[in-house]
This record gives sequence, C-alpha cells and structure tokens, in this order.
Amino acid sequence: MATGFIQSGRRIKIDTASATITSGTIVSQEGFVGVALTSAATNAPFWIGIEGVWKVAVPSSTVKGDYLAAAGGN
Repeated sequence: MATGFIQSGRRIKIDTASATITSGTIVSQEGFVGVALTSAATNAPFWIGIEGVWKVAVPSSTVKGDYLAAAGGN
C-alpha cells in the first residue's frame, strides 16, 4: 500500500511562502509548481493551483520559445 498521501485536489496549501507571493503568478514551493491562487507575505500560508490550463502574465521581453521561470525555487 502506498504511504505518504497528504491531500487530494486541484490545489495545494503551502504552509510557508519563501518570499512575497502575488496571486496569479507561477510559483515553485515545497516541490510543487503551480499558479498562486492567493497572495501571501513571506512566511505566510497560501494556496497554489496544480492542475488545469492557465493564462498568466508574461514579461514583455519574452520571446517565443523562451521558458518561464517560477518564483520561489525551493
């Protein structure tokens, strides 16, 4: 039997933001990459969406074929 199950769903609660998080941005936190569903101050909890298709803001300097980087990185 598999162990280590935390929760099901299309969103994950992150207990501690590693930096200030703005809702709607791509983030990488605690091993998950997704879209921030809520904003949070550093060290505050927040939610990320980890399923679905999202339209996100892209920097104007982005060229077709460039990769988007997620904030956080931990």
